[in-house]
Amino acid sequence: MHAADAVVREERRFIRDVMQTPKAKLRRTFGMPNGIVADLKPSPLHVLHVVASLESVSGGPPMVVSRLAAAQAALDVEVTILSSVPRPGQDTVIPGLRRLPGGEKVTLELVPGDGLIEDLTARRAGRVARRLVERADIVHLAGVWDPILLAAAREARRADIPYCVAPHGMLDPYALTQSRLKKRLALMAGVRAMLNKASFLQTLNRAERVRMTPLALIPQPEIIPNGISFEEFAELPPSDEFHRSHPELRGEPYILFMGRLHLIKGLDYLADAFAIVARQIAPLRLVMAGPDAGYKDEFARRITELGVADRVHFVGPPYERPKLAALAGASLFCQPSRQEGFSIAITEALAAGVPCVVTEECRFPEIAELDIGAVTPLDSEAIAAGLIDVLRRNDRERIGARGRELVKSAYTWPLVARRSIEIYTNYLPALEG
Repeated sequence: MHAADAVVREERRFIRDVMQTPKAKLRRTFGMPNGIVADLKPSPLHVLHVVASLESVSGGPPMVVSRLAAAQAALDVEVTILSSVPRPGQDTVIPGLRRLPGGEKVTLELVPGDGLIEDLTARRAGRVARRLVERADIVHLAGVWDPILLAAAREARRADIPYCVAPHGMLDPYALTQSRLKKRLALMAGVRAMLNKASFLQTLNRAERVRMTPLALIPQPEIIPNGISFEEFAELPPSDEFHRSHPELRGEPYILFMGRLHLIKGLDYLADAFAIVARQIAPLRLVMAGPDAGYKDEFARRITELGVADRVHFVGPPYERPKLAALAGASLFCQPSRQEGFSIAITEALAAGVPCVVTEECRFPEIAELDIGAVTPLDSEAIAAGLIDVLRRNDRERIGARGRELVKSAYTWPLVARRSIEIYTNYLPALEG
């Protein structure tokens, strides 16, 4: 290490410990008049989150980043989110962020796209990242494959600022089989180096940690789960509100799926499973609530072939009160995914008191352990059996109460934010006495 580098590192450590404002963080610490240090207060932690998109259609990472950032800001952490400017007409998580406790304190830095070159290189985003990294104590990257993450990681290393990477299930063996060649090339072209030079890797649960093992990555995995804002579920809409908004349901009970309409969500298994259930339990409907991510037409074709299209309803992506109404009216929630890191949709269903039937690949074993639904193999008949079993239970209200208690005690954003801050602190440069 060069002597100049050692001086800069020691200076940065000192400044982090004694300065209060971002501006003060940049002041030199040598040659200060005697006594000035006594007037200074400890600096608040400053976290820079980086995520490729804040569009709702991008799935979990935008929601998770916005919710975690708000919860951290509510704990008096200085928080900035670096992302790209949303495309015209796209729903984003930004309005919801501003309504969350702490959300109004979060600074947004949105970088406009410059076409294909910017998409591939993130040059402009890298310049913005350089400025933001200099003010940060730690950088939290959400995702794996996006150039903006590589650019931010590069700037963090340049400034000697620790960073962590949250893969959000993208390094799961199943996820790596999708666009396999492209991802192998990306790993060789810089993604593996980005991962290996991180201070730690955030995993959402033990299962994700284990399933990343074949990659033989260097950094220590640290478990920071997803969460929900439990106060959103404190008072749910009336259970008949969703039916009144959707008269096509004819007031009949329904199974709810909520998420992107994508093959990875196991919708082919869901179609076959619902056809089995519909032959045994009537009246019963299936509500598909979420944006089309490339599989809606195929799913519609399959349910038509199975003869249950008239009992399946596409309602688009529900947000805020319509989402709560859909959950409040549901008899059961089903998530038959091929792969999940930590499903926000499942967590929200549990918080709403809805029994859940999920596949083993959803990595939510508490559902079976606490008897708050069913966990099944990734198989249409097994999923159907789980749905029938839970629908025929007469203690679904008690099941729902246990699900709410689980989420309240372990998976709320304030709890997750505190956990994240504790872990960040372990990786910040220590002040040498």
